[in-house]
Parts: sequence; structure tokens; C-alpha cells
Amino acid sequence: LIIASMSALRKIALSLLVAGLGAANALVLPAVQSLGRDALSVHSARGSVVMRAKDDKAKAGAAAAAQAAARAEQEAALADIAAALAPPPPPPPPPAKPLKKAPKKSEKKVPAATAPAKKQPTPKPLAAPKFEIPAISIPKLPQITPPAPSKPEGDLSKVFLSPAAAGLGAGVAIGLLPAGVLVGLRVWLVSGRKA
Repeated sequence: LIIASMSALRKIALSLLVAGLGAANALVLPAVQSLGRDALSVHSARGSVVMRAKDDKAKAGAAAAAQAAARAEQEAALADIAAALAPPPPPPPPPAKPLKKAPKKSEKKVPAATAPAKKQPTPKPLAAPKFEIPAISIPKLPQITPPAPSKPEGDLSKVFLSPAAAGLGAGVAIGLLPAGVLVGLRVWLVSGRKA
């Protein structure tokens, strides 16, 4: 029994080993193949990166050359504009007059009669132009005289018996009556009752 069970165990272990190797082979081979492909793709990616870097350098060089040409063209245009806006150069000075030759000793010039020098007229002082301001007439305002104050009449009874004075007297009387009552009430309350 033991031998039979050992042999069965060996068969099982062997079949598990074969199955495990098959499974491992099934998993490992594609992984190894993909690693090989990955290595190739990494190698090709490196090559493409190198090619891109070379292309980028070439593009950058071309762009730098184009920028330099544009700057040179812009500077030339600015120089042309500055030359066009610059003031014209001053005219050249007139040519110098040739010097007069001195007369030879044998030829003596007789001085000509000198004419009296002309007097230059003195400049007249400038005068301001003369002009007249037109006359403006302002219209005159009419004479307005304020009314003269009237003289008070000699009879004062007419002043005090007028309706205005009567109304004033009645208002004072009506106002003094309640005021007197209120003041008296206050005095009585403040004094208190002395018993």
C-alpha cells in the first residue's frame, strides 16, 4: 500500500510539475517575447528620439537664422527711416576768396581820393500802431426815489386805537392770563404745604 500510494504521489507530483512548467511556459514565453519586443521598441525609440533631436536642432538653427535675417532687415528698415527723418546736412561753406596779391615795389599805387564815408541812417524806433476804441454808451437808468418816511401824527390815541394795536393788546392779555396761572401753580407746588 505504501508503495502504491508513493507511486501515485509521484505521478501526481510529476503531473503537477509538468502542468506547472506548461503554465509557466505559457506565461513566461510571451513575457520573454514581449521583453524582446520591448527592447527592440526601446532601441527604436532611442533612435527616433535621436532623430527628433537632430530634426529639432536643424529646425532651431533654421529658426535662429530666420530670426537673425528678420532682425537685420528690421534694423535696415529702421536705419532707412532714421535717415529719412534726420535733418538734411548743413550746406557746405562758400569757397574762400583768393587772396589779393601785394603790388610790386616798382608799381606804386597812388591812393585815390577818399570819398567821405556815407553815414548810415539811424534806425527809427518802432511805434505801436494807433487805433481808437469805439465809444460805447451805457443806457442810463431811470431815477428812482425812495419814498420819504411819513411823519408820525401828533395824536397818539389814533395809533393805539387802530385795529392792529387792538389785536396786539388782546393777544398779550390772553397770553398773560394762563402764564400767570401756571407760574402761581408752580410756586404753590414747590413751597409745599406747611402745616
